[in-house]
Amino acid sequence: MPVGIEIFNTNGTIQISSNTPNWCFIQKIILNNNFANHELTIYGNSPLVFINTQSNILIYPSYKDGTMHKFKIFRALYNSNNLSAILYVFDRLSNPSHNVGFEIYGSDGSSCYSGDNKPLKLNYIFNIPELGSDEFQHSHNFSVSSGNWAAMCATPRYETRYILDNINNAEYVLGDCLNISNTNININCMALYEAYTNSYYQPYGGQLLVADVTGL
Repeated sequence: MPVGIEIFNTNGTIQISSNTPNWCFIQKIILNNNFANHELTIYGNSPLVFINTQSNILIYPSYKDGTMHKFKIFRALYNSNNLSAILYVFDRLSNPSHNVGFEIYGSDGSSCYSGDNKPLKLNYIFNIPELGSDEFQHSHNFSVSSGNWAAMCATPRYETRYILDNINNAEYVLGDCLNISNTNININCMALYEAYTNSYYQPYGGQLLVADVTGL
C-alpha cells in the first residue's frame, strides 16, 4: 500500500505531500504603473512566478543557466490600462533553514515541506480551451471565490510574428496575458508589440494555475 503523508485543501488539491517537493514563497516584486517591457533575473532552483494585476500582462521564462532564471515581461499593446503588477515568486527549497518544527522529507531525504516557510497555496487549476483559429485575439474568464489571487500559465503561449508585404515590414509578439480581480481571472491571447491585426494564429490550450497570496 502507498506510504507517506498527503494533505489536501477544500478543493481537493494536494497542498503537502511526502512524494512531491513543496514550492515556497521567496520574493515579492512590485512593478509600478507604466512599467517598461523588460527581462527579470531570478536566482533559485525552479522558480515559479505568479502575477497579480488588473492590466493585461504576459510573463514567460526565456533563459536558464544553472540557478539563474530569466523571465520576460510584456504589457499588452491593446486593452491595457498600464496599472501596476505584483509578482509572487515561489521556489523549491533545497533544505529547511532550521532543525525544529514540522518537517516532511521525501524518500530520497530531500525536504518536501518545512514549517519555516510559506508554501505555495494552489487553489485552482483551470484548463485553457483550445479555441481554434481566432482572428487577432481571444479572451476567456475563469470565476473564483472572493480572495487575493495571483496566477500563472503552466505553459505560457508566446511567439513572435513577422509580417512582410509591399508596404510594411512589421514584427509583433503574441502571448497569453493575465488580468486578475478578486473574483475573476481573465486570460487573453493578444498582440503585445507592434500590432498588425490582419493575421491568424492557432491558440492551443494549456493550464492556468491560481494561488492564494493572502498575507504574502
